[in-house]
Amino acid sequence: YLREGFDWKFYSNDIISLQFNQAFEMYNEVEKGSNKDQNLLSCRLQSTIYTDICNINLHLGYLVSMYKLDSFQRHYGQVGASTRIYFIPKQNYYLDIGALTRFALDGRNGVQIYAVDGFLTNNTDIMETSRYDDEVEKGINQKYMVVVPLSIGYAFTKSPTFGELLMAEYLELSAYCDFLFYNGKTPGINAGVELQFLLSLIGLQKFPLTLRVGYDSLMQDYIFSIRFAITK
Repeated sequence: YLREGFDWKFYSNDIISLQFNQAFEMYNEVEKGSNKDQNLLSCRLQSTIYTDICNINLHLGYLVSMYKLDSFQRHYGQVGASTRIYFIPKQNYYLDIGALTRFALDGRNGVQIYAVDGFLTNNTDIMETSRYDDEVEKGINQKYMVVVPLSIGYAFTKSPTFGELLMAEYLELSAYCDFLFYNGKTPGINAGVELQFLLSLIGLQKFPLTLRVGYDSLMQDYIFSIRFAITK
């Protein structure tokens, strides 16, 4: 797996900021002697509107999914919005709410959902994408999909420390309920508990970490998730 990214914040003031994001991802999986390649090019224009109550994040994106660098396969557009609202100003109880819609610009079914969209599921069928030579289109059998993530949580003012070696710079605990609307059917639901914190190693290396335990209605089973990154 290889990823290249470019971020450019080209305008910012006390009311609004504008940013352009570009990323190119290459993924190769060798299974039973055959290579499964997938490449994804994404471009996104993102803005943040600052208010006294909350910050509103908006973005407009374009994605191209391809299996060969010289052969474009699928074209998607997407629009998203999210915000965090505190129930009482300067208090720690908050509501996170957002919405993301992705739609096919090429008019074909099989819109793909990604793990970063905010809806987690172990249903691999809807997370696959279609090639032009597939007899049966994979992914969500529709020209669009909508994800609506909701969570109510508490941000702790005092984070735990583990000696002087490991510190948690912030800690948030929330109950979440995410919805996936597609095919005009009853929406898929993923609900449970989420713990987010940022670990700092000797104040130098930082590890954002998110833990989730919930129920996946699409698979009618429990789902567990661990997401982390290493930043400097």
